Amino acid sequence: MLRSRPRGAWRVLSGALFIALVAGLAGAQEPEPTTNETERTPSPGSSSGIILGLSVSPPSGNLSTNFQFLARSTGTDAPQGSLQPDGTRAAIVLYEWDFEGDGEFVEGRRNMRHQFSEDGRYAVTVRVTDATGATATASRNVTVGEPRAGLRWDVVFDNQSLFLKGAQITLMVSVIAILAGLPLGVIVGLMRIAKLAPLRWIAAAYIEPLRGTPVILQIFIVVFALPQLGITLGALVGGTIALTVNTSAYQAEIIRSGIAAIPSGQMEAALGMGLTHMQAMREVILPQALRLVIPPLTNEFIILVKDTSLLSTIGVLEMMGYARVIGNRSFRFFEPLIAVGVMYFVLTYSLSLLLQWTERKLAIPGLGLGGQKGAH
Repeated sequence: MLRSRPRGAWRVLSGALFIALVAGLAGAQEPEPTTNETERTPSPGSSSGIILGLSVSPPSGNLSTNFQFLARSTGTDAPQGSLQPDGTRAAIVLYEWDFEGDGEFVEGRRNMRHQFSEDGRYAVTVRVTDATGATATASRNVTVGEPRAGLRWDVVFDNQSLFLKGAQITLMVSVIAILAGLPLGVIVGLMRIAKLAPLRWIAAAYIEPLRGTPVILQIFIVVFALPQLGITLGALVGGTIALTVNTSAYQAEIIRSGIAAIPSGQMEAALGMGLTHMQAMREVILPQALRLVIPPLTNEFIILVKDTSLLSTIGVLEMMGYARVIGNRSFRFFEPLIAVGVMYFVLTYSLSLLLQWTERKLAIPGLGLGGQKGAH
């Protein structure tokens, strides 16, 4: 009784947080660009509009009050004017700057340095005009004189769309990998206990290297080494495939242990009723084994959710990847990393509670649990 209340409180809290996270995922908006530039919609008066962005140095949150601003466009050194009928773009003839966010523009150059007189948060805007009279604006928020010490949770709340986008990628990769790895794991697990020795050897040659090498090495091989053999995969696709193959090896051992836990008398009884070995395995043994291995499969799924963080090392923007991006942009890493840690905990603990409930519903009286998976 002493343990029931804390456990119930944890379940209520975790359930509430999980519902809030799912609701946020459903309503998440597309994140803002993660580069130093802010793209704007095409300006009136031209078919394609002016291509304009704004970069700032040093990054927002620096102790300095002296900032360098540069009007530019993605992929080029300078803004590009509106598109003309002959395919060229008009020249930019006027740069106007609003450093204080008060709507008062002053004429300047493409590259401007500004000394802010007071600490605070400013919306800096550049407005350009090309030779045809078309205009466009780009803005950046700059925090001046913000001290490094202390916590600023607004860094998390201002970037919540990025965190939710990362959570979507994390869940998508995890679900795809666990579902795609399960049938492969069943096949390899059956080969592992086959009567034919060559099948057992093939299964062992598949499982042991995957279990005996780091996951990140397998990801790097798929994404960076396979292109040398003419197989080029994107970071997200390649990383998902690597995690799928890796988890299939662990699931194969889980399935094998689940089959081994079924009393041998059931196979003998099925064969005695006239079923073939394949029919007995498909109709009698495997359905029980799959129910039996729900706990270790739950553990495997939770580990897989956490392993998706390794994809950030190859440029995939899942939760950990976006935390690094936000940290690099704001020079504040504590807050985004703690936020991501809370999100991982909510996801894994909620999944654990859900699958524990499923395990109780599908429990087979009198039978033990399947094998457990060790650390990667």
